Amino acid sequence: MARPWNARALGLFAIPAGDAMWSLDDDDDDPPRPADEAFWGEVAELVGERGSVLLEEVGVRNAERWHRLRTGELGELRRHLTPRAGLLVWPELDVDVQEVLRTIRDDDDRMYVLVWEDRDGHFRKALARSEDHLDLYLRLAQARGAMANSFYAHEHHPLLAAVLPDDDGVVRSDWRP
Repeated sequence: MARPWNARALGLFAIPAGDAMWSLDDDDDDPPRPADEAFWGEVAELVGERGSVLLEEVGVRNAERWHRLRTGELGELRRHLTPRAGLLVWPELDVDVQEVLRTIRDDDDRMYVLVWEDRDGHFRKALARSEDHLDLYLRLAQARGAMANSFYAHEHHPLLAAVLPDDDGVVRSDWRP
C-alpha cells in the first residue's frame, strides 16, 4: 500500500529544471540593474533635460506608488522609497488628455495601461481598451494629464528601470520591468 507522502508510489516524479522556475522562459540572465548612484545620476539628467519625469515604484505584490520628480526633489524622495522595489522612470504625463484617449479609442487590437493625474493631484491607473473609450472620457474629464502604455510587457519602454537595493547596497530582488 502506498503511503500518502511517497510521491514515487503515487506516480509523481520530480524532473530537475536546472534553474529557478520563474526564469525558465527568461532569456535575460543578467541580474536586475541596481538603483545605485549611477542610476540616480541618470534620473537627475533626465529631470534636468525634461523638467520633470514620473517614477513608478512597484513594491510587494505589485503595489504601486507614483511620484513626480523635479529638480531638487530626488534626495527627499529616495529616503521614502521601499527597499527591493522596482523603479520605472516614465516621461511626464501628456496634458492633451483627449489625444491620449483618442489613441486608445482608435486602436481596436490593443490593451493599454492608462495612467492619469486627477484634479486633486492623485495618480490613478486602469486597464483600457477601445470599447472603454466612452467611460474613459467621463472618468478623465478633469484629469490634469494622462499616459497610455501598452499592457504587454515586451512593449513597455520606460526611460529607465532599476531595483532599489537593501540598505547594505545589495540587490536581493529579481524584479523585472
